[in-house]
Amino acid sequence: MDKKNDLEPELFAKTPLEMQIEIIVAKWKAINKKFEQDFRWFTDPSQLKEDIKTIRRADRLMKRLAPWLTTDERVDTIIVQSDRDKRSWQGKAIDYFAGVGLEWVADWLAEITQKGGRLPEAMIANCAEELAATFKERTGKYRWRKVGEIIAKHFGKNPTDPRLWIYGIVKRNRRRKARNLARKQAFLGKKSPSS
Repeated sequence: MDKKNDLEPELFAKTPLEMQIEIIVAKWKAINKKFEQDFRWFTDPSQLKEDIKTIRRADRLMKRLAPWLTTDERVDTIIVQSDRDKRSWQGKAIDYFAGVGLEWVADWLAEITQKGGRLPEAMIANCAEELAATFKERTGKYRWRKVGEIIAKHFGKNPTDPRLWIYGIVKRNRRRKARNLARKQAFLGKKSPSS
């Protein structure tokens, strides 16, 4: 029996770029599936409101306890570094978490209720960003139209203009990330940076 005939010929017909695209899409599809399941779990409006209240209460409690826990030897000292501007901060873990707070988590959950059940597209945006970066690395261009077509095919979407559709999702996700980063940097800016 010929070993060549036993192997799937399409496996060898794929370029390294095509195989890399398949790996990226498979990874983000799995993450997105879990996210969709969790999203259905916590979008019960009454439960979500209760969860938001609980998180806000935990945030206030953490901030109240931080000065007392800072001196406890069981609380680790940590170094936090911003990947973007390379600023760093060293201190007790409780000081960092109390400074950054949990408000952003409560705000994120509140955004879900405001969207009226619309599934956030963060995982799709992350997949698109990774695909675009792969295209840029391999071809010199981001190829947003191709990225949109790949995402639409694998995530069951049917946009009129794949390029505009996917880039809109990516821009919204970038704005959300920028807001979260600003909160983190505001905290790091309040503390004296160390080198």
